[in-house]
Amino acid sequence: LKGRYILSPNDEGLLIVDQRRAHMRILYDNYMSQISGENVISQRVLFPEIINLTPAQNALMIELEPDLTKIGFCISELSGKDWAINGIPQGLSNTNVKDLLLQVLDSIEEGGSSLQNRVYEHIALTVAKASSINYGRVLSDDEMDALVTDLFSRTEPNFTPDGKHIHTTITYNQISKFLQ
Repeated sequence: LKGRYILSPNDEGLLIVDQRRAHMRILYDNYMSQISGENVISQRVLFPEIINLTPAQNALMIELEPDLTKIGFCISELSGKDWAINGIPQGLSNTNVKDLLLQVLDSIEEGGSSLQNRVYEHIALTVAKASSINYGRVLSDDEMDALVTDLFSRTEPNFTPDGKHIHTTITYNQISKFLQ
């Protein structure tokens, strides 16, 4: 429907799936799985980007460098508080990597779960958002079937990693009430 929703009858009524959110959930889970298995692919950048950090951010970056390397970043300390971004995780090519790293550093300064998990989750979510199906793209029947099947094989098919609903069902009773 409108290159945004997948409609499918089910036992309860009419299932409505947001195709972009479903794809984002799948990509996020796949990326987190890759990180756990240490199979993340890094792609070198043609022109390294230089990022200048505050003293606090620099201290965090020094601590985070091994974790960032594990998930596909290739960064090196230049001098003082300057760092070169020489490689990025596959799937981040259309993302402003400097802003992404600054967001990761800022979210870590705020606290919460373990440092390593926050970095991995933030990167995985950013990659999933950047790589997921855009609204307006009309999927083939096979693509829709594969997407819905893959979504419901996940441990968390109901919500995106950032907490948004992926699907809902309009029950047969609700449909009957609409048509009275």
